[in-house]
Amino acid sequence: MALLWALYFFATHRTLVGSALPLPLARFDGFVYAEHRVGAYTVVIEAFVDPLCPYSRDSWPPVKQAIDYYGPHVWLVVHLLPLPYHDNAYVASRALNIVNFLNTSATFPLLELFFKEQVILPELMSYEGLTLIFDLLRRPWCVRLYI
Repeated sequence: MALLWALYFFATHRTLVGSALPLPLARFDGFVYAEHRVGAYTVVIEAFVDPLCPYSRDSWPPVKQAIDYYGPHVWLVVHLLPLPYHDNAYVASRALNIVNFLNTSATFPLLELFFKEQVILPELMSYEGLTLIFDLLRRPWCVRLYI
């Protein structure tokens, strides 16, 4: 009886495993700085960045310079890590995710713009500042400028 149960269990288990869905392809949750092939000797750098953090802003130029210097030997993946004590860091990170979804070539220029204008961003991220930005973006000359 135990032998029949064991055969039944393995036969059923085999059909369940054989009919399982395939695993999804591996995907990075960050933004890739330069798209090129990753070889066996490629160094992968994963940077965790807060768009409104002054330390992230200060560390970005040397990282970018090193990536540009070493070229295809280095591969940079930037992960967003909005810290709770930076006002509107989550909103800025969400904006970067949306821009990356719409146009991947605009992600890093927007990140650099956040770093450049970090002093005035908390004021602009208020309700009044956002309504001003959206009013400006509705104008046709501004749309042509940013596209």
